[in-house]
Amino acid sequence: MTVKNTSQKKFYLLAIDNRFMSNCPGGIADCALFDELQFNFVEFKTNALGNSIPQIECTYKDALGQLDATYTLFRNKINAGGVDFD
Repeated sequence: MTVKNTSQKKFYLLAIDNRFMSNCPGGIADCALFDELQFNFVEFKTNALGNSIPQIECTYKDALGQLDATYTLFRNKINAGGVDFD
């Protein structure tokens, strides 16, 4: 699959999970994708098994927990440096 950047806008991908930070309580997002206007955390659940609604909901909650933990970690570190991450 090819994704075309027709706007020619620069964006950046920051690998986080087990490369940038490790051993974080609550897990951590796989990566962050950002440009001049937005900073987005991404959690891929490629190994998720879910043949039922409860299994899918559990995977979904796990992903949300990892995204929330990553956001909190970044916010706390960046705010400690005197920059409002929000």
